[in-house]
Amino acid sequence: MPMKMHTLISFMYSHVKSHPKSKFHRSFRNLEPTTWNYCYCQSSCSASSLPVSLLRVRVQAGVHSGSPVGKTNAVTDEPGWDALRRNGSVANLRNYGQTCDDQLQCSTKMGLQCESGICQCSNSTTFSQVQKQCVGRVGQACVKSKCSDYAGCILRTNKCQCIQGHFLDWEDKCSPKLGLFGNCTTDDQCSDNLPLKCTDGMCNCNGNISVLYKGPKVGDEYPNAGCVGRANAPCILSRCVPGASCHTDYLFAGAQVQRDLVPNYPVKKRSAVAKVAWWTTAQLDDYGYNPSSSEESDLPMQGLFPGHTLIPVQAKIPTLQQVCLCDEGYTYSKSGTCGKAFGAPCIKDECVDGLVCKGNHCSCRYPHQQFSGLTLSCRSKIRGPCAVNEDCIDNTICRLYGNRTYGECSCREGYIENMRRECDVHHGGDCIKNSDCDSIAGLVCMEGKCECGGFAEFSKVERKCLSLAVVSVMRAFMSPLSILVGGMILTIRVWEESIFLNKIKWLLKIYSVDFKRAESR
Repeated sequence: MPMKMHTLISFMYSHVKSHPKSKFHRSFRNLEPTTWNYCYCQSSCSASSLPVSLLRVRVQAGVHSGSPVGKTNAVTDEPGWDALRRNGSVANLRNYGQTCDDQLQCSTKMGLQCESGICQCSNSTTFSQVQKQCVGRVGQACVKSKCSDYAGCILRTNKCQCIQGHFLDWEDKCSPKLGLFGNCTTDDQCSDNLPLKCTDGMCNCNGNISVLYKGPKVGDEYPNAGCVGRANAPCILSRCVPGASCHTDYLFAGAQVQRDLVPNYPVKKRSAVAKVAWWTTAQLDDYGYNPSSSEESDLPMQGLFPGHTLIPVQAKIPTLQQVCLCDEGYTYSKSGTCGKAFGAPCIKDECVDGLVCKGNHCSCRYPHQQFSGLTLSCRSKIRGPCAVNEDCIDNTICRLYGNRTYGECSCREGYIENMRRECDVHHGGDCIKNSDCDSIAGLVCMEGKCECGGFAEFSKVERKCLSLAVVSVMRAFMSPLSILVGGMILTIRVWEESIFLNKIKWLLKIYSVDFKRAESR
């Protein structure tokens, strides 16, 4: 059979070549594609048994590598081949991953080529099991606008790129981005919708704008766990921290105070804002800042441009962004959460960060702590534990002692501890009001200094203000003075002679005694 087929093909080839105008040639040439007769080899017939010239002949029907070739290109294209393959006429056309001995055994329609005895795609392409052909790899040129699975062709660059929500994995395939707690190496492998960041090899909530919220526990699971938006930050899939709700944010323009906005919010109607700003001389920038009403009160009535007078107008422009705002009765904390303030009625975990619900009211967690209205946080009192100065109450610092791993709060220089484990201004220190001064010593604020009131002197030893009669007996330093009171001479020493003399004169006036300076003994 092979020899007969080879003889027949050779005869047809030689006859057509030597008799181009013969009846056989005309008949063979006029056959319609649907009625073409194809010569092909069985498994026992190899391409090497045919003349090389026969493999390249361009006639209405051709032969190469033991398979028929269509009309368009007798060497590379094969529209007729796949048609015959569907009809079962071609037995050994090789698919992706199958073995091959020759390039022509692999399907060119699939874009395959014979490499290392395997029908496979070129280095710049990859085989798509969905599209059943070789397509462009991510980062490489598109193949007839086709790319690997879950990748798209960027027409501007004709390059393949993973579609949104997917990333290029270690196999150079586009895989869905990882969810919460997925193993990762870079941020772009983590979900954009939440959004997540890759920290410590795991996809976690983006701490800048979101926090992890577990939600109610059901059995051993937290079915509603996920990232939620921080207070005053964009909503995450319409979810916010407890005590906050998702609201459409607005940009205010006009003669009113502008509340803080997250920078660079896109504005739907910037032209409208610009028009209002033109009327009010408000200076808009990427942060949506506008002068406050107090600032505008000092502005001249003339606007930015001659002939335009300022008028009382304001605008409320919705932005494209939605933000998490604390609900009524809740307050914002620096950690980006919302909770009830110090002293507010509470149930369970409703209090703001750093506070706990004790006796149905929000209070500091530990007895050694005190709530600071300045920082809106609980801080350690004197001798309480600390790590940094900010852990301690006002007028204190965190000092380390010995080999301890933590510090202890103590008064700053110029301050002294009171009965409440707080720090008051020491004698002689600067003050604004009486409550600033040492309450144990009974000091008062006189002309910006903490001093003893009335006719009293401060005793550093006693840490109290003493009357002058007691002081006169207890003094034991500096220049001697003699005072004649009722015929008695008292020898005393004073710290500040001028102050003491002014006060002692008042005593002498009462007792009508003569005052003289005693000679030094």
